[in-house]
Amino acid sequence: MRPSSLRFAFPLLLAASVSIATTSAADTSTPPSETSPPPPPPDEVSPPLSSPASPSPPVWTPVIDVNDRTIQQVGQFAVVAYFFNTGTKLEFVNVVSSQSQPYNGGNSYRLVITVAGPGTEMARYSASVWGVLGTTTWQLWSFAPS
Repeated sequence: MRPSSLRFAFPLLLAASVSIATTSAADTSTPPSETSPPPPPPDEVSPPLSSPASPSPPVWTPVIDVNDRTIQQVGQFAVVAYFFNTGTKLEFVNVVSSQSQPYNGGNSYRLVITVAGPGTEMARYSASVWGVLGTTTWQLWSFAPS
């Protein structure tokens, strides 16, 4: 049965069981002379009631063009958010590598970012960022030296 037809069949099954119980309870003094015929077979065989298989979690896919403006902006966001959270001033240079996956209505990004430190020293940091492209909904989840 389809789920929509199950919704209508259930009250009928419940009414039939209540009706049978009422008849047998009211007529206990004399045994029934005839047995009732078996119910007709259902039109369709319903699948077992089990939860659907859980979808596998999305996989991390490499970003092919890390020089894409969007990926570079995600990297810039990570550096600026790190500054606002820690007060450590780093200068964004570029994104070296990136992976992404869909998550919770947006995308999660794993980035390796090159930054310039307080002097002229260059360093690489790993960052995890989640956000919805085209909005101001972004979160820096982690930012640490690689």
